[in-house]
Amino acid sequence: MGLTRGERKVLWCFALIVAGYMPPVLNLANRVSPVIFGVPFILFWSGLMVPITTCLMTYAYIVRAKEDGEDR
Repeated sequence: MGLTRGERKVLWCFALIVAGYMPPVLNLANRVSPVIFGVPFILFWSGLMVPITTCLMTYAYIVRAKEDGEDR
């Protein structure tokens, strides 16, 4: 396929983000019994995926910027 190492890292980040929001993973998290900080686990998982997505997208941006030779 001819992808560079940085492009593969970016695709892995994207795959992890998409997998975190897909129904098979959400169905595993869709439980009421483990209550974390007073909220059901599905709500905790959804709230946790927001900072995880931010961190992974920031990492992907840095990898691509470094690969393209930008100084950021």
